[in-house]
Amino acid sequence: MSFATANTVIFDAINITGTVVTPDIRNRETQIPAVLFGLEDSGPTNDTTGSIAPYHSRYVFACLSTSRILADDLAAEVLTDLQASASFVSVHESSRSAEIFQRGADTVPVYVTELTTTLTFAS
Repeated sequence: MSFATANTVIFDAINITGTVVTPDIRNRETQIPAVLFGLEDSGPTNDTTGSIAPYHSRYVFACLSTSRILADDLAAEVLTDLQASASFVSVHESSRSAEIFQRGADTVPVYVTELTTTLTFAS
């Protein structure tokens, strides 16, 4: 599966009104809440017989908002949307972490909850 195809599947799966969803990077001073996602690793899954099962990947979703609670809620919504999508055979949460940052042109603190997932694509 190409990176572009995987991105399209993720865009289609995450449907949170008023939230910007974008791969890899966010322009400063753009809309919050936002979800950034990036691919960590990927490949086919070999089963015990040696045949290749569906494509899997590990993605990190950075869920940005104006408070810790809202960032955590956004991460929960992202996970719910991914799990509800028929585009995935399975969705597993590997870890969740939190931070706050204020960089560059952002004039307000941005709270981030990072959600690391393993996604197994249906096709």
